[in-house]
Amino acid sequence: MVINADCDLAHGKVDGVLALLPIFSFHSYLEAFWVKSHLLSEFSQNIEWILGACGIEKAEAEDLARWIESDNPMAIASSLIGAHAVPTKKHAELHQRVNKCAIIASSQGLEGFKRVCSLDPDPSRYARKHIEAAKGAIGDGHFFLSEISGQEGLGFVVRMRRILSIEATNCYRSVSDMRAHAPDTKTSAARVARLTPTYQHRIAQLFAYQFSRIGLPDETTELSKLAVDDIVSLMAGAQK
Repeated sequence: MVINADCDLAHGKVDGVLALLPIFSFHSYLEAFWVKSHLLSEFSQNIEWILGACGIEKAEAEDLARWIESDNPMAIASSLIGAHAVPTKKHAELHQRVNKCAIIASSQGLEGFKRVCSLDPDPSRYARKHIEAAKGAIGDGHFFLSEISGQEGLGFVVRMRRILSIEATNCYRSVSDMRAHAPDTKTSAARVARLTPTYQHRIAQLFAYQFSRIGLPDETTELSKLAVDDIVSLMAGAQK
């Protein structure tokens, strides 16, 4: 996405380069920036549950993780049940959680997430819950577009904190124009769509906010803590 002001583009005031914000398909965004941390979190949570069910110290977490990464999950679960006083009602879940950890350890990316989803009684519900949470957590520094004309799929994420640049002479108004004139030795770009005025205004607002935030001095922000301390002292004094 070109982020230069329209007037600068019109009058050639871009110093020979265009500033770009990268756009990822939602699928690519999840693959690059979300799924790894999600699977690691799932792995850790399941390891913690297994340790608790078996009455094993948390200090053994790394050893258990390495065991799961290197051995058959069914054999591991059976060995844990045989060696520890695991309640019968937890046997099935223990097998499931060890299997889930093994899948995460042996899989990567969204394919690993898909395999984890398949373990849930309702894969669609499980997937929707976590994908919606991932979308909701995109937060500051990003902007979500539902679609881009001419591009396959739905959902695109603009990363506003990753400013790229390209020589203005290597930018073209259309893909056909780029194919006809772009040199093979240089990176080139072509316009594939234009934002509507509403989106242009919103993107400009958010981008300006990202790069013009002015923080208050530490001594100023520390004053807010004094107000909290004051109320706390009053509440503590009221308990006499």
